[in-house]
Amino acid sequence: PQDITLIVMTHGHFDHTGLGAWFMEIYQTPVLMHRQAAMKVESGDMFFGSTKVSGLQKWLVNKLFRIDTFIPNLIVDEGVSLEPYGFNGRIILTPGHSDGSISILLEHGQLISGDLFENQGTPKLNSIMDNIDEAQKSLDLLRDYSINKVYPGHGDVFEFRSLL
Repeated sequence: PQDITLIVMTHGHFDHTGLGAWFMEIYQTPVLMHRQAAMKVESGDMFFGSTKVSGLQKWLVNKLFRIDTFIPNLIVDEGVSLEPYGFNGRIILTPGHSDGSISILLEHGQLISGDLFENQGTPKLNSIMDNIDEAQKSLDLLRDYSINKVYPGHGDVFEFRSLL
């Protein structure tokens, strides 16, 4: 763990941010997030800014799961290069699943997509979306890049062309 130079969190949901505070505290590892996603971990409310969640859902998640709050070291917008951290890649803003969701496009066309996509047997847009129109725009944007493989936040790796 002490050799990890950067943690990129694709969005602010607890199943993707759970160890952020721990890595920052124990190993002083920088954590990178988009500013809208960072609001979720800073407030401890993974639904911060969401319009699709009821008060009951918020209450239930907060009761069932411990959500550690923290302030990410690196707050970014789109287009940030990861080269200073040893990766030939860059951040692409891909909202839809949640505000401030980002993907990481690496040099050989690999895309780490967070929860924009899922592949539980069939590659597709994630079944849980805050804003399906934004998700579709994100997919349309990604078509402009030379992407071959997609590494979704949940499910198996797949060929990007299978979505087209």
